[in-house]
Formats: sequence, C-alpha cells, structure tokens
Amino acid sequence: MKISTRKERFLRVSKNRLERALAAIESIEKLSNKSNYDYEESDINNISGRLMAKVKLVMSSFGSYSAVERFERLVEQDQLQYRLLKESDPEVYKLVQSYLTNSNPINAAYTSIQDSKSKEDELLGKLENLYDKLLKNNLQNDDEYHADDDFFILDPEFDMSKMRAQHNIDRLLWLKRGRTFNEVISLNSPYRIHPDNEKTNPRRNLYWDISNGRVIQASNNKFLLKK
Repeated sequence: MKISTRKERFLRVSKNRLERALAAIESIEKLSNKSNYDYEESDINNISGRLMAKVKLVMSSFGSYSAVERFERLVEQDQLQYRLLKESDPEVYKLVQSYLTNSNPINAAYTSIQDSKSKEDELLGKLENLYDKLLKNNLQNDDEYHADDDFFILDPEFDMSKMRAQHNIDRLLWLKRGRTFNEVISLNSPYRIHPDNEKTNPRRNLYWDISNGRVIQASNNKFLLKK
C-alpha cells in the first residue's frame, strides 16, 4: 500500500530526530560517572524532572484537541512506562508493583476516563439511533426535496476541539469551505464513512450535523432542514 508524502516525511524526519534525542539522553547518562563528576541528589532530580516533564508534554500534544485528551495521553504514557519498566529494570518494577498491589492510581485514572468515554459514546449512539428512526419515518424520499447544487458549509463558530470520533472530524474538515448536496451524497464522500454500517447514509449524517449546529445551510437551498 502506497503511503502519502506527508506520512513518508513524518517517518523519515521522526526517525532522525528520535535518534538524535536518544543520543542526547545517553550523553546525560555519562554524567553518572562519579570518577569525573560530583553531584547531589537534588541535581539529578532536577535533570530527570525537567527531562521527563518535557517528553510527556511534547508527546501529549500529538493529535490532541483538548485538555482532557492531553490528560488521557499522559495517563497512557504512564501505563506504557510502567509496562516497559518490567524489562528495563525488573527490580524497580517489582518494587512499584508492591506499592500498587491494592491501589493503582494510574489504572484508576485510566479506567475512570475509559468509563466516562464509554458512557458518552453509548449516549451518543442512542441519540443517533433515535435520530435515524425519525428520519426513516419522515424523510423516506428526501432526495426529491434537494437540488444537486444545494450548498452546505462548516459553521465557523463550531468548536471541533470537543469531538473525539475521527470519522466525524474527517467529514467536517472535508466540508469546511463548502460542498454541494451532490458532493455530499457522492460515492466517495466522507459522509458515507461510519464505523457502524447502518449509519453510512450521507443524507442522514448531513442532517445530524445540521441539527447539532455543526453545519450551516445556504439560505437559498431548495430544502432547509429545521434544527
């Protein structure tokens, strides 16, 4: 499968920068040689604290739109660091494991986040199903109400930072500067993409975005959907 130019650029540049970053960290390790250097525990804590904080803050910025998503990424990084510790330093891993036998704040935070997201996704799914049923009952032949050149754009005041579902984000970015009704229902339209095969109807997905204040209809459209 051919990868995009931007993906190829990311893989190439990230590999080089990661190697340079790892080399720089390894050079810090050489400071531990007390034959050449003298240091206090506070000096080491200052270096490690700043280094780890910077790494986590940088990595939490990737693909994150909100504070909640950045926090989720930080928790996931802590979980990964805990798992990697088992291989890199088994003694410390066993010590950490003993401390977390009865209480694991990392897992507790992550579980809480996932439970919250699951409830939100479940509620959103129920709302979408209800909306689909209403549309099926009232708009069985909705094509006849639209002209091919009816126009729709992303509401510039809509805040996408709270959105999590990638298929919703992708279709709104595609629609951003405006698309006709004919483009929205075309075979290659992102409005046909949905994890649930029963929710791939582009018209109903468009109506859902309009009713939720994401998309604006042109005032001269043949058919205006009421929110």
